[in-house]
Amino acid sequence: MFVDKASDELYVADGYGNHRVIVYDAETGKYKRHWGAYGKKPDDTNLGPYNPDAPPAQQFRNPVHCAELSNDGLLYVCDRPNDRIQVFKKDGTFVKEAFVATKTLGDGSVWDIAFSKDPQQTYIFLADGSNEKVYVLLRDTLEILTSFGDGGRQPGQFYAVHSIAGRFERQSLHHRNLPRASACRNSFTKAWRRLRKKIKVCCGRKQASEPANQAHSS
Repeated sequence: MFVDKASDELYVADGYGNHRVIVYDAETGKYKRHWGAYGKKPDDTNLGPYNPDAPPAQQFRNPVHCAELSNDGLLYVCDRPNDRIQVFKKDGTFVKEAFVATKTLGDGSVWDIAFSKDPQQTYIFLADGSNEKVYVLLRDTLEILTSFGDGGRQPGQFYAVHSIAGRFERQSLHHRNLPRASACRNSFTKAWRRLRKKIKVCCGRKQASEPANQAHSS
């Protein structure tokens, strides 16, 4: 869900029981409008399993898993099982879409997104719980710049990463300076070694083992 304070509207990803985005008055809860994939009238017919070799589905699949409004008034919607993000204007007009890890079956690849906190919201951070990584995209083009993380339960690893939130401090973000696989891997390794030095006894063990899997990019 996302509340647009400027218009006092609540945007809801209504995608577990239905296949749509729905908008309410945030104060009264009164229904205002809704739409499906590509801004069309939603159809709740079961589309069957996702097929990566088929043409893009004209409807959302369950679940529609996020609805996030950017500072410039565009709504980004996670169509999780269809491995895509769709972008709309506030009135439901379709703008564009992008596909991520399109061979991902089952739960899909587009679980949640967060925008970078610079005023332009230059980047999108996308949580992919099936492939257990986070992608970094340029928001204006939806180009994938890099990814980080890997499956597991050790530092620097993810297990079904379900949601994501961003924080922007004083650092200057630029896509040429975004971490590549080796930088991510080195960062996680150094953090793990620092942590290991501080651990004398953990969960009844005297020594923790270093993770076998580290971050990589797609």
